[in-house]
Amino acid sequence: CDFFLWGHLKHAIWNVQVNQQPQTINALKAAIVRACNNLNQQIIRNTFDGIVSRARRCINSRGRTFANE
Repeated sequence: CDFFLWGHLKHAIWNVQVNQQPQTINALKAAIVRACNNLNQQIIRNTFDGIVSRARRCINSRGRTFANE
């Protein structure tokens, strides 16, 4: 998954009041589902565009290392 999206979800799950942070695996799973369900269309579109852009650069570099611009 896109680096931005993981960071965004992590922030959405853990950057809440201390007493609302997930305390169990099941609570964490539920928090992840809630955070994913709350993603807006623009975040999803930007994430997809970023993945496609990096895939194209990977193809163009023939799998070699490339700078992430």
